[in-house]
Amino acid sequence: MYLTKDIYYNKRAIDLEIEFKSSRYDNPSNAVNVFLQKTEDWILEYLFANYNTTKDELDSDVMQQAMIYQVDFELENGTLSNDINNSNKALAPAAYQLLRSHGYCNLQTNGSRPFNFGVIK
Repeated sequence: MYLTKDIYYNKRAIDLEIEFKSSRYDNPSNAVNVFLQKTEDWILEYLFANYNTTKDELDSDVMQQAMIYQVDFELENGTLSNDINNSNKALAPAAYQLLRSHGYCNLQTNGSRPFNFGVIK
């Protein structure tokens, strides 16, 4: 996993365990880990479906920061894992900008990513 509850706490001083105290999960002690894994999976699926970007291409530091932005976004908008099938989920604007600036959300007319850290794909 790119992001853990401890890393998020160290970066944002927000304890996700407290945020999930009254969650809908049957196993509240694992709710944060489930949420973070679902968020990571959703971002990876989003990148692949929209930009043909795979997990192997991603820089772990960039992905970790994008996930922090995504968690911030979901905390601010009150959407913490409310949507079971993710049909209403949206990529956080800050996460999109970060991923785009690193070439993970860029398309050429033929559908390939134009740049990845200065390398033409």
